[in-house]
Amino acid sequence: MLYLAIPLLLFGLSFIAGMMGLGVAFIATPILGLFDYDLKHVIMPWSLWLNGLTAISSAVAYARAKMVDWRTAIPLLIISTLLAPIGVWLLQFFSTTTLWWIYVAVLVFLAY
Repeated sequence: MLYLAIPLLLFGLSFIAGMMGLGVAFIATPILGLFDYDLKHVIMPWSLWLNGLTAISSAVAYARAKMVDWRTAIPLLIISTLLAPIGVWLLQFFSTTTLWWIYVAVLVFLAY
């Protein structure tokens, strides 16, 4: 039953997050954490995968509507593509508890 509930929950949350222009990882990360999945080996890869799918579908829709500021988007794309592997490599040096607190701090910052 759990294997059916989680995908349905994440699908619905992905849909809502995409409509609001948010990455689904903001919602998927704590939801998967509540189901006691491992942060480093399950939650983060799935959150990144879902975020990528949401970002691609949103980018296509906004590009078709000519709502993308390419002068801003291209440098952000290059920087995030180059630095993401470094972040993944650095992951091995942090404890899971520290990563959860960094996540909470980022959410508090973004909410502010």
